Order: sequence, then structure tokens, then C-alpha cells
Amino acid sequence: MTAIQSPSNSRFKTWRRQADGEVRRTGRTLVCGARICREVANSQPPERLAWIVPEGFDGELPGGPEIRRHELARGLFSELDRFGTGQPMLDAAVDGLIREPSGTLAKGLYLVVPLQDPINVGAVIRTAAGLGASGAFLLPSCAHPFHPKSVRTSAGAVFKLPLHPIDDPARLQGLGLELVGLDARGEPVAGFEFPERTGLVVGQEGGGLAQTSGLICTKHVKISVVALPMQGIESYNANVAAALAMYEWKRRCR
Repeated sequence: MTAIQSPSNSRFKTWRRQADGEVRRTGRTLVCGARICREVANSQPPERLAWIVPEGFDGELPGGPEIRRHELARGLFSELDRFGTGQPMLDAAVDGLIREPSGTLAKGLYLVVPLQDPINVGAVIRTAAGLGASGAFLLPSCAHPFHPKSVRTSAGAVFKLPLHPIDDPARLQGLGLELVGLDARGEPVAGFEFPERTGLVVGQEGGGLAQTSGLICTKHVKISVVALPMQGIESYNANVAAALAMYEWKRRCR
């Protein structure tokens, strides 16, 4: 196999756009990290994947020989390896992985995510997957969950948790979700009864629930507001707040 040597190579330029987070434009992402790559290679169709390895790499790769393999000159590989793992990366197709919900939503908890930082998006999706959430709805303001930073922070959970677009937030109620937001002025979460189909609204970075609710609240869409136990600080960060609320929901589900 001849390694790609030139930064002018069209394939390399596409990978560089993926590394920059241009997921919507390319329909693909870069997956970095040995464990995450192994899980994705073993769970996704091989025709949707390609390995990117540094020149001279001769190790075994997960997923079998059906996954294409491309070699890059060491300098070019390092340019794509934004996390400095030094490990082979996966070029993964992600088109079609964010799907419109079909039919009636199952009972459970669904995140409603407005977050603009891809690291925060990956973190909250990882927490949701770990606590048994049924899925996540991505508001128009949300960073792409398959941005390489989101994928890495999520530890691959973005490939596991069902993800849904929601361009018209009024549809959430039509899908049967009862929205629940977190704010210090709300009802204490300890006494709150979670709906059968909870849409947990994650507060926007900086502006919190007030900013997020401005994106989704109309006279037809209401949010129940609950408060987390907290003292000595004004707020938790988005992922911690969502984690505490989801843990309380999970504890009640046992």
C-alpha cells in the first residue's frame, strides 16, 4: 500500500475538514482513541468505515479485513491526530444516524439538548446513555453530536443513544413528552413526580434554563421547573445538572 504523502490529496483534505468538525458538510467524522475505534469498528457496517493509519503501521486492526485501510505520511497523520493518541483513526459515515422518531415514543426519559459546545454535547450524551435514557432530541442550536470532540468525550455513546433532530420544538409535546427543566426556583426534585415520558431540558451554557426555555417555550409548550439540592454556588454546569436529575429519575425507576 502506498501512503498518501501530499497535503493536496483530495482524500486528505476531506479528512482535515472532518478533523475540523465539518460533519454536516461531509456526512462523516473522525473517531480517535483505541477503545472507541474498536467499539465503532465492531458495531458499524464495514462499508461505512475506513481506517487511517500512519505510514509503516503493520498492527492488527479491529473489524476485520472488510474495512478499507489508508496509510498517511507521518506528518499528515499527526495533523489529523488532534488528540495526540498516536493510534489509528476511523473515518466513519454518520449520515442517517440522527433520525426522526418513528411512531409513539416509548416511556422513559429523553434529553432535550441545546448545547453549543461539542465537548458538553458529548459529555451529556455519555451520561444519558449510562443512566438509561431513551434518547436525545437535538435543538437547532446544538453542536453536532458527531463532531470529533463530541465523539471522543462521549466515549462512543453517540453511536449508541438514539438521537433525533427537532427543528420545531413545539413538536416535542406532540410526541408525548412532558418537558422538565432545572432551575433553583423550581419545585425540589426530591418531591417531584417524573412523567412517564419526560423531556429533560438541559440549560444552555451561560444562560441556563432561562435562555433555553426562550428557544422552546410558547403558549402551547410548557415546562415544569424543578430544583436540585445546591448550596454555596449559583448553578451546576450543564452535564452535572443533567446527571443529578437523571440519577434521581433512574433511582425512582428501580
